[in-house]
Amino acid sequence: MFWGASHMRKTQAILAQARRTATVADYEKATQKFNAEARKVWMMFLIPSVITGVLAAIMLVGFFSKELVCTARVCN
Repeated sequence: MFWGASHMRKTQAILAQARRTATVADYEKATQKFNAEARKVWMMFLIPSVITGVLAAIMLVGFFSKELVCTARVCN
């Protein structure tokens, strides 16, 4: 939330400047930079979450399979 607000303040400052030819280019560059940083942060949270979820699913299926096999025959 703070990060998005910071980006909006920067883009508002760019748009508030006197009209010049580079205003639109500056605005687009700031937006592209924000999007690139957001993708990096998104991946930093997404990848560990997916890995943790997949490992948890594997563990649950493994324990279930072990107990299923143990009920079908005598296990130690």
